Amino acid sequence: MLNKYWEPYIVREVAPFKVDGLAIPYPEFVPRLYNFCKALGFRKDYIIPSRAFCSDENQGLPIILLTKHFGSFPFNHGRVGGMLAIDRHGPHSHHGDDLIIVQASHVGYDPDTGEYGTYHRPQLPGNNICVFCGKITHVITPYLERYKFACARTFLWQDDNGRYLITTKNSLIDFGSHPVEQGLVLKLSNIVKQDEQGVIRPVTAASTTQTYEISDHFKNRLDNAGYKWKRGQEEPIGRWLTSDLFHFKVNFHETDDSILLEKNLIEFMPDIVSAKYPSLRAAKTNVQLEFARVVKSRTTQVLGLVNHLLKLKNEISLPKIKQKTTVLYVQT
Repeated sequence: MLNKYWEPYIVREVAPFKVDGLAIPYPEFVPRLYNFCKALGFRKDYIIPSRAFCSDENQGLPIILLTKHFGSFPFNHGRVGGMLAIDRHGPHSHHGDDLIIVQASHVGYDPDTGEYGTYHRPQLPGNNICVFCGKITHVITPYLERYKFACARTFLWQDDNGRYLITTKNSLIDFGSHPVEQGLVLKLSNIVKQDEQGVIRPVTAASTTQTYEISDHFKNRLDNAGYKWKRGQEEPIGRWLTSDLFHFKVNFHETDDSILLEKNLIEFMPDIVSAKYPSLRAAKTNVQLEFARVVKSRTTQVLGLVNHLLKLKNEISLPKIKQKTTVLYVQT
């Protein structure tokens, strides 16, 4: 009898980095960035900066400061949501000999509450608190709503026989005979017991729900986290539905760059929607993914590429291709 070989599922993660206590105000950051460029050998009269910012009006201050310190109005690499238009590398390289690209996905911050995700727009009358970035909000909101639905409609409970159970909607289960085509899918293999053949079977079912006995591993995990079981009483799973317990299925039919941000984030959407500040997590994730995409897209105009996260560190260089042209890529 042949032995079955199971290919391990390899998870990709983004690197964690902090914002609190490490962020630099733009009036301080830009002159430090300029001095850093000069230290790398950039020449004052040959530098042409470029920005890859969202089109939001609150991104005006960084542009003004870049113009002031670098002596040239920045070239535009940006798309809505802080995406970088990699097809503009060529035109940018023809506008100067020493090139710098500054990229960021912006996030609102309320200094009174210390919370991320909202922004006070002074051009609107009254105390108008709005979403920080319409593009990122537009992308993550449908997924956030599906996550909240799953948190509210998936229940943990203990029956009279002492079994620890989970009850959830059929629409959240990827049945072998009726898989989910689009939406949030629970990873039941990480939550419930399987039989000797590795099949997940419910202990009972209703017209719109299935009930399963949870695995010892998941029960121990909840117990260690301080969860208190209620006998005979269902309780929404809520915050205990962590990012490793579900994923999203989505079919992208569009092929243009309008959905590039969503394509960037979809793999990490469980981590984003379950975060304390989903918009901040989305922006931090996109910053890292955009850097990787820019590195992959490098052209013959690129001499060096430096990833600069918040404190002008973690330099990454590429081989020289053109004798004089220098490129610095900065993420803020």
